[in-house]
Formats: sequence, C-alpha cells, structure tokens
Amino acid sequence: PQLTQKLKTGIILIGVVYTVSALVCLTGFIGALARKLGAIRTYLFVLYLTLILQIAVTVFSLISFYNLRHSTGPDCLIQSNGSTYDICEEAVKIPQGAVIASAIIPIVIQMYACYIVSAYKNRLLQQKRDKDVVLTVNPVYAPVPGSEHAFPVPHANLPYVYGNGPHAFGNQGGVHHV
Repeated sequence: PQLTQKLKTGIILIGVVYTVSALVCLTGFIGALARKLGAIRTYLFVLYLTLILQIAVTVFSLISFYNLRHSTGPDCLIQSNGSTYDICEEAVKIPQGAVIASAIIPIVIQMYACYIVSAYKNRLLQQKRDKDVVLTVNPVYAPVPGSEHAFPVPHANLPYVYGNGPHAFGNQGGVHHV
C-alpha cells in the first residue's frame, strides 16, 4: 500500500534528520579522537539541534499517523497495481505501543548521547583547567646557586635554643628542667 503525502513527508524528514545526524557523529568522533574542544563543542551544538529537530519531526509524524488512523472516507483509499487499499484500516492494525516505542526510543537514545558528549566536554575543560593551573604554579624546588652563603654557619659552640626552659615546647610559663 502507498502512504499519504503527510506520512511520506514525515518519513523523508526523519530520514534526512538521521542522515545529517550520522554525518555529524563522524565529525564528533574525529574531534573526540583528537581531543579538540572546539570540535566537541560544535558536535554537541549540532547534537542538541538534531535532538530538537528529531522531536519536532516525531511529533509531526505521530500527529499525521493518528489523524490518518481516525480518518474515514475517500482520503483513505489508495489505488496501487489495480487494487484499492484502505490505509486507514491498515493504520488501525498497527499496535499503538509499537508506534509510541518507535517514536520515543530514538529520542531517549539521542538525549543520552547529548548527556555523554556534554560530560566529555566538561571533562576536557576540567583537564585543560588542571593543566593550566599546574603550569602556572611555582615549582616546589628552586635550585640555589652555589656560594658560601648558601650553607648555614655552624653554631657548634651555642647551646640548643629550645633546651632553655622558657623556650621549651609545651612550656606553660612554669619552670622547666632539662
């Protein structure tokens, strides 16, 4: 049986959206391999745009399908190969759960893909920030040029400062005997 013009348009639009989505996926894959933040951002933008188009086309297709399903009369009759088909009757035979599942499952998968790419973009941003922070922090060890002032003067003849009672660790102001 043939389809009505609205259903044909809906199917063609869905095909175009998925084809463009597949081409954009290739761009995103290359950007992910190269770890290019610009390519990932572009891919994420197009992925969100594709999700919005996919939702719009799915809504259009479902409305067209359910309008056809509840139609009667000459608009439902299509002739093909010498036979007349009632496509409205055929549409009623399609299980409603299958129609809804075939509309919702691709959208959920697309939403999950948006979530994954967004998380990957945020991870790349965090890694870039971490790398920038590491590069700007002063090094832990700074070499000191060799000179006689670089070494402490030995104080062999002086008593140990903290062995003195008033300076001893834990002194509360009382007398401390060493």
